[in-house]
Amino acid sequence: MRDVPLVREGDWGSRMFVIRSGTLVVSKGVSGHVENVLVHMKRGEFFGEMSVSRRRRSASVRALTDSVVLTLDREAIPSCWRRTVTRRSAS
Repeated sequence: MRDVPLVREGDWGSRMFVIRSGTLVVSKGVSGHVENVLVHMKRGEFFGEMSVSRRRRSASVRALTDSVVLTLDREAIPSCWRRTVTRRSAS
């Protein structure tokens, strides 16, 4: 997926994303159709965590190159967190 918008600034969401491969661009609207590029994100980085805490998306994100992203729904995150904490405690 290239040049595909994943999230739009101001929208409500219920999931966050982890970049598996590719490059994504994070931007905010300035005025009209002008966008201010904030950062380029790559493998291992994540975004969308604000929507998981029931806030509007603060920026837009789109794929700059062919990319693969993993999604985590709001409901799945506590379970993932517990598994991570348990594994670290057992180590």
